[in-house]
Amino acid sequence: MNLAAFMGEFKAEAYEHLEKLDQGLLQLEREPSNQQLIRQLFLSIHTIKGGASMLELKVLKNLTHAFEDVLARLRDQSETCDSHTITLMLRALDLVREIIDTNPNMDVMPANIEEMTSKLRQRASGVIIILENSSSSSAIQMPPTLASIESKIALLLEPSATARHVMTTHLETAGWTVQSYSTTEELITVVQLAGLLVIPLEPNGINGLQIAEDWRGSGIQTPVLLTALEFSPEQKIAANTLRVQCVPKPSWQETHLTETARGFM
Repeated sequence: MNLAAFMGEFKAEAYEHLEKLDQGLLQLEREPSNQQLIRQLFLSIHTIKGGASMLELKVLKNLTHAFEDVLARLRDQSETCDSHTITLMLRALDLVREIIDTNPNMDVMPANIEEMTSKLRQRASGVIIILENSSSSSAIQMPPTLASIESKIALLLEPSATARHVMTTHLETAGWTVQSYSTTEELITVVQLAGLLVIPLEPNGINGLQIAEDWRGSGIQTPVLLTALEFSPEQKIAANTLRVQCVPKPSWQETHLTETARGFM
């Protein structure tokens, strides 16, 4: 069999399911007991695993099989989903995409992929896996100089661990050094030092418009990006009045946040 003859079709199908997994993990963070969503995610990773198995892409097959086992545990309601499991699956999804992008038919499993496969298998057996913070998260602990903060630091307020990961990647791609926070209280002490502020407009959570109004009222004129899955016309008008730019929350592949944030560098 000529593997190259089938690889294009496999990649096209895989990318479609990677997109579904991207969006689905964002939603699952907010709806951890959504069984229909978990089943959809399971079917997406199962489809990628099936294609990898048929094409004898051994490394990719092993990784996606372990990923599938984690989702199977959630699907069968052996336990509920938590933020650590979401983070683990998100990191695993990064590696699945990397393999498909670069070398789907690799013969030798690299150490980082072998480690992730092992962690997924442990999680599927019921062990809670807590991953170390990414380098972007560790930057929160670094005391950068005022000059670097003014020109390069973007403060990201986002309660969802999954959304923080995706949006941090986009902001870093745009050239920003990101400090991320899950609550307004954590962010407020450093807000006046930022070069860019990225805050959410949640229907049942953080009211980014009210936060922006309070900041503007206190004299903070730092550029603000307001993020949401979608905006009403009234919300867009209110944001414009506050000189706040509305930006839809991106998936992994969408680039509009990157492009918008780059414009403030």
